[in-house]
Amino acid sequence: MTQSAFSPRLGVVFDPTGTGDWSVTGSVARYVSAISNNVADASSAAGNPQTRQYVYRGPNINPIGTANPVTSDVAIRQLFDWYNANGGSTLPLNGAPTIPGVTPLIGDLKSPSNWEYATGVNRQFGARAAVRADFIYRDYGDFYADIANPGSRAQDAEGRSYDLVTIANDNDLAFRRYAGLTLQATYRLDTVVDVGGNYTLSRNWGNFEGESVNNGPLRFEGLRFPEYRQASWNYPSGDLSTDQRHAHASG
Repeated sequence: MTQSAFSPRLGVVFDPTGTGDWSVTGSVARYVSAISNNVADASSAAGNPQTRQYVYRGPNINPIGTANPVTSDVAIRQLFDWYNANGGSTLPLNGAPTIPGVTPLIGDLKSPSNWEYATGVNRQFGARAAVRADFIYRDYGDFYADIANPGSRAQDAEGRSYDLVTIANDNDLAFRRYAGLTLQATYRLDTVVDVGGNYTLSRNWGNFEGESVNNGPLRFEGLRFPEYRQASWNYPSGDLSTDQRHAHASG
């Protein structure tokens, strides 16, 4: 894993008249987040349970219309009786298991980052009024991703073979962008009262959110056997759930 990352910041302010009435600003910066513990520790056997999924193919338990359904403990007992009688852990798996230390594995993992470009212009009218316009553009990258390809296999302690999933970063398929224009104006009525308002027109778009409120950082699935995935179906581009096109305030 990459333990450090280049995170430069550069900004300039230009006064075209030299009187302080106008100011033009510009900046460029790269912001880097810390590597998520949940992602970096995904292959650790400490604190991560193994997960294997099987499909129950036994007789129906409490089918629709059952007059006297069995209780939950009896239903669970019937399920495990079928499981043990038909091979138990040797039954075919429903998808790849999660076995920390076997699959997934941590690849060359880097910190997610984004480049931010901003510019703005401010006009001061005497000591009482000012108007300002700012534009900002962000380009996100180094998304966490699950990578799996045919032929990439892993074996557990019993010699069983599974698809190998490697957790690394992706900048090729996953993308996320943000652009926003903010307009604001203020006016000083007297020495203690200011009035003002602002309006923001923005867009947040891409094919991958990268994070969620409940789960934190997410892993991009588009590189998990990509030959079986079509972008327009599996990770289409468009407005993201965090997009808010218009925002305004006054006070």
